[in-house]
Amino acid sequence: MADPISVALMAAATAVSAAGSIYAGNAAAAAGQYNQQIASRNAETAAIKQRQVEYVSQRNRKQFKDNAKRLAAENESAYAKLGVDPYSGTSLMVMLTNASKMDEEIAQAKYAESVNVRGIEEEKIGHVLSGNLESLAGKTKRTASYVGAGSTLLQGATKIKQL
Repeated sequence: MADPISVALMAAATAVSAAGSIYAGNAAAAAGQYNQQIASRNAETAAIKQRQVEYVSQRNRKQFKDNAKRLAAENESAYAKLGVDPYSGTSLMVMLTNASKMDEEIAQAKYAESVNVRGIEEEKIGHVLSGNLESLAGKTKRTASYVGAGSTLLQGATKIKQL
């Protein structure tokens, strides 16, 4: 049988090693939780950015429509001052062409907005998924540290028994 001091030292070393494993696992879990919080904040920032893009795009489209209507009214007035019927012949064709171009530009602006918003949504989803993964990785490391600590304790007990 081994002397009591050797047994005590072996037990203490085993306990310190197990405690270190648990501490490292808890630290990894805390780091994962922290990273998840950062990712959540980044997702919230992306959501704010998305709302801003939508608002600015809608405001710009409204301004464009208002300017186009004003321009159409000015053209109609100019034709009338010249004594030309704005609703027939060349003047009507010019007004229809302008209206068609306006509709096309509005459709392009809506499409560009939807592409931009979709990109921001993907960014937001990426942040959420990244945060979830960080949290899971931290929890997994903590669980692994508990298993490692248990293994260390069992190995230490086996070595103490062999003394």
